Amino acid sequence: MKFNYLLGALCLSTFVFSSCGGDDPVPTPNEPKVIKKSLEVVTQNEGTKDNMFPDYDKWVYVNLETGDTAIRKDVSAKEWRTYSDDGEKTDRFGKYKITKTVEAGKDNAPAKWHLAFHIYDIKTNGGEAYMSDTTDIETIKTLPEKVKWASDTKAYLICDMSGMMAKPTVLGCMLNYVNMGLYYWMHKVKMGVYELTMSKSDPKKTPVFIVKFKDGSYALIQFTDLKDKTGKRKTATFTYKFVKNSK
Repeated sequence: MKFNYLLGALCLSTFVFSSCGGDDPVPTPNEPKVIKKSLEVVTQNEGTKDNMFPDYDKWVYVNLETGDTAIRKDVSAKEWRTYSDDGEKTDRFGKYKITKTVEAGKDNAPAKWHLAFHIYDIKTNGGEAYMSDTTDIETIKTLPEKVKWASDTKAYLICDMSGMMAKPTVLGCMLNYVNMGLYYWMHKVKMGVYELTMSKSDPKKTPVFIVKFKDGSYALIQFTDLKDKTGKRKTATFTYKFVKNSK
């Protein structure tokens, strides 16, 4: 089993810091409210000797309208996979047997949220996302037409890596959601090293991601970093414009 590959593939939480980028403009009657902010969401703290991979069982929820954040333990259904040559099933890491399962718990998400981060994975609250090739948020005035929007899709994400170095290896997986329209805001360079994805039209700038929500509101998001200033904690750092549906 190629565990070096496993380490590099696991890009997919927990103290949160936020900063607001100036005062929000006051909308005129019948115009949508436009909110502009910058956030630094720390999604994984530095590991310790006893816990090399912390925070894989957490989500950081973000309310784009207010800039508020909330940390929640994952409560989705889980299974633990024990990898060996006589495994009954196969995933990208090899053959495995399911040796433990846990049923889903009661939903504990905040009453209102728009995005949630699990390390570098992102899901939306019933939204749809699209990665544009535009590099200037201010040039996008309306939602694009004739583009392929991505809804959240179910996926097994790593939630417990405490048994990764055991023999045989055991990994805990949670059945949750991820949005593939936001998934490639970063990419793996080599094992354990990730970088922001740059736009095709201007490789020196990051693209603007567009997320539309069920109530008609939408957000323009531009990621600016994926590590804090110490380089020891993973973050999702971004500026955004949230356009709230006034109806």
